[in-house]
Amino acid sequence: MGDSQIALVITDFEMPELDGLELTRAIRAEANTRDEINEMFDGITYEKGGSILHMVESYLGEETFRQGVHNYLKAHMYANATAEDFWNAQTAASHKPVDTIMASFIAEPGVPLLTFSLTAGHIFEKQLGMVGVVAAGLAATTINLILTYWLARRAFRPAFTRLVKRLGYAVPQLDAADQTDLVIILRVTTGIPFFVQNYIAGLADVPFARYLVISCAAVWTYTTGFILFGDALFQGKGHLALVAISILIAAIAVTHMYRRHYAKKKRAA
Repeated sequence: MGDSQIALVITDFEMPELDGLELTRAIRAEANTRDEINEMFDGITYEKGGSILHMVESYLGEETFRQGVHNYLKAHMYANATAEDFWNAQTAASHKPVDTIMASFIAEPGVPLLTFSLTAGHIFEKQLGMVGVVAAGLAATTINLILTYWLARRAFRPAFTRLVKRLGYAVPQLDAADQTDLVIILRVTTGIPFFVQNYIAGLADVPFARYLVISCAAVWTYTTGFILFGDALFQGKGHLALVAISILIAAIAVTHMYRRHYAKKKRAA
């Protein structure tokens, strides 16, 4: 499929009204009781899930997507498989980071920030220029970082602290090293909604300057990479796509390096 069709799938990516509710769930959700299992048979699972698959097929192309499905079925014939197995098969068939991209769409409720980042350059470049689009995207994410942190630390934490105290407990205090580790772990761990990451940092009473510097270093890198990549994808700009992919690969590499470092540190402790 052509770039215009990819853009159409993403920019017209409509969800049921259920997905716009504050208490909506992600496509992947835990179900332990009969009622919870029955609740999974809804528009989130089928309509949103189908739209996600359609988007992936449009992004990769019909033949590549079909080859990924074939490889997935062949590799797991007469055996169990996971969603990660399917995305890994698509990644191997297409040589594109499907597994990394899909983590946000599947594990987070609503439509993740990634969708806006991919389409922002294509939609607003004529009005703002690419530099303006990137600046606006970084400003929007920074405002989100600041507001959600402020709400958590100034509004929610005092109430939470009083509640815990009434129950006879005390909210644990993290030292400086643990506070830094917490923010980094939140930023490199997939599946945790963006605003929840910010709330956790605020509730943990992480100093604002440390929280903002670490968060901006991670979030700005991903946001810039996705905006540039989305614009290159829609307009066929090979050089820009290479720059964007390089930024994303660097960000992913740093993420994996820190995860390995933290795992070694945890085992040593």
